[in-house]
Amino acid sequence: MKVRTLLVGFLLFFLTLALHILIWRVWRPKNDLKGLLLVFFLVPGGVALGAQVGILFNSLVPVCFDSDLPAVIVLCYSLGLAYVMSYPAAQASSPSLDIILAASKVPEGVRVEDLNSLFQEKTLLAPRFQDLIDSGLAYEKSHALHLTWQGLVLARFFRFFRRLLGLRVGEG
Repeated sequence: MKVRTLLVGFLLFFLTLALHILIWRVWRPKNDLKGLLLVFFLVPGGVALGAQVGILFNSLVPVCFDSDLPAVIVLCYSLGLAYVMSYPAAQASSPSLDIILAASKVPEGVRVEDLNSLFQEKTLLAPRFQDLIDSGLAYEKSHALHLTWQGLVLARFFRFFRRLLGLRVGEG
């Protein structure tokens, strides 16, 4: 792979990442996953299609898009997919991170009782329920959480994957 291909692939990914950040600051979609997939796959795909059309019609297309276009798109999509997969962990509230942040404010150490008061069932679980509902993986009916077909597919995939890795429930 040529250095030029790597540079253009990374540049296209970082431009897409900048667009993602801009969109999320101006108007955050209700369904993060769908929004991320649209941004990280449609935008580079549109750029690639535009470059390909430009190449076909011999217009002024940057030299970097000539024969390396498929490799640029594969690199950009790979980076985008890795980002989309890591996004839920980065944006979700993490009790471990909350503890670290609370402890960082108190140089003499934070008392366990004070940490216990930070966490309530509502603050830990309610946002996760809402994330599942917003992403279309679950819905609430009669005060019970039910999985949609997409949620069932995801659950089966992860159950299979965990079994493949030899992990039991609660391990990992």
